[in-house]
Amino acid sequence: QESDLEDKVFLFKTPQDGIGWRRVLPFFVVAAVLPLTMSITISVDFVSMKRMVESDTGITAKQYILTQFRVIATYIRLLLLPFNLRMEYGVQWFPLTDPRAIIGIVIIVGSVMYAWSRRNRNRVVVFSIAWFFIALLPVANIYPINVYMAEHWLYMPSIGFFLLVAGGLSF
Repeated sequence: QESDLEDKVFLFKTPQDGIGWRRVLPFFVVAAVLPLTMSITISVDFVSMKRMVESDTGITAKQYILTQFRVIATYIRLLLLPFNLRMEYGVQWFPLTDPRAIIGIVIIVGSVMYAWSRRNRNRVVVFSIAWFFIALLPVANIYPINVYMAEHWLYMPSIGFFLLVAGGLSF
């Protein structure tokens, strides 16, 4: 039996369980093609951009990506307990041995495992978790930028987070 929340999130119903690859494939194609078209049409040189950020900050691309584990933990904390807010976090990096980085890894792995276990039973959970992480991808420093995190980058991902909270409260 589907919930009212699921009916509101998924405005259309399909006869099969799940969404099916044919419906989501265009989104993945756009996500894969967009960086390529940017580098060709706008002459964005991601390698030069990476070198420039590394020379300005002294932080390598690998360190930026490892820092994202800690950033995930901080974002979840900000969504649950919004205190010690800052306009700017500066440029820092954190090793995998940082306790908050370990918490971030646990959050990511736990979220993915939970979404995978609920994929056939509760599509709202899967959608909410996917929304949160996919909305963070553009600012996840895959292509290094000059800041490792910002609170305003949480606006779109918070939709998935609070949808997950609302779904949890309604069951």
